[in-house]
Amino acid sequence: MLELIEAQEKHSPLLQKFFAEQVVSAHVDYTITRPHSFFDQYRLLSDDFNTLLLMDQGNLLGVASVTFARAYINHQEQVFAYLNDLRISPQREAIQQWANQFIPALYKKLEEKHCKYVFSIIEQFENQAYNALLRPQKLKRHLPHYYLFRKVNMNFYYGKWPWSPEPVHSIWLRHAEERDLEEICDYLMKKKIGSKLYFNLTPQVLMEKFKKWPNFSAHNFLVARNSRDQVVGCMAPWNNRDVQQWVAKGYRGESQLLYQTFKLTSPLRLTQSLPDVDKPLNLKFITHCGVDNAEVFYSLLHRAYAESHWGELLVSTNYYGDYMTRPPAGFISSKIPFGFYSVLPPESEFPGFLKPNPFSAPPDFNLVHL
Repeated sequence: MLELIEAQEKHSPLLQKFFAEQVVSAHVDYTITRPHSFFDQYRLLSDDFNTLLLMDQGNLLGVASVTFARAYINHQEQVFAYLNDLRISPQREAIQQWANQFIPALYKKLEEKHCKYVFSIIEQFENQAYNALLRPQKLKRHLPHYYLFRKVNMNFYYGKWPWSPEPVHSIWLRHAEERDLEEICDYLMKKKIGSKLYFNLTPQVLMEKFKKWPNFSAHNFLVARNSRDQVVGCMAPWNNRDVQQWVAKGYRGESQLLYQTFKLTSPLRLTQSLPDVDKPLNLKFITHCGVDNAEVFYSLLHRAYAESHWGELLVSTNYYGDYMTRPPAGFISSKIPFGFYSVLPPESEFPGFLKPNPFSAPPDFNLVHL
């Protein structure tokens, strides 16, 4: 008989094994591995999370996680939920029973937390999770409705074109020190004005992240200043390999072409390379990014790429309509499209502020949390 239970730390090895066996069909087919605790990925965002397991006599058939965090939503600070890590065994009974058991448990958790808003990020590809959530066969079932809040791309940077320009010399770059944190936080908070979803950022919040995120410190921050010593941009590149790794299981379409091309160019040090099948992607995410203009973003990205180790792929988050953080033409890059969705019960009224608006400030949510 199938039963739904709440995962504990003792279930970490079981979850690690299950995720390593679940191949996600996408632009690059992949599995997820987490080298230490399975739950460390959620702790990047919050210590308040729940992972629900669908079990059948000790066998794991389905998983989904919900993380609760505080943020400003429509300019009011409140708790929101982030849904991720949906995995369902291909067994027919598991697929049929998953929603029947998981959805009531999710609604109960939301009620306990007094949580009105739920978000999720899904790759725009015909995978099982995408179909199960966005295209249910029985529309009358009491399933949550997914509304597109904002399109977002995960951008990968493989190299620079030989003719790419040098950054402008009037922008000065240096690594931050702890004494710079207050100025960095003030700058990033100003950049969030107008966003419908953003986090409060203070030096104390950053100091907590320095404790929780492996190998993350003030030195990760690159700060751009103008000739008057004013901050005009910053970003904090961070490699998450100690928390989570994406293991390539197959390439298709455009990704296969890139894989074959970079096999030829990477030995010449013209580009980075994509890993062979069954090897992890060495991803270095650009976090805590804010810039005054695209020229500042190019300067910061140019420096971040120069300081990356060979084999690391820089990854940035770019929401539709945010032209300042689009991949600069001087870089060789590719993108994977995602959708940032708001998730509401079918009887709930859809709030107008959650409608897609590419002209508003983008959500303050980075794809490092995928």
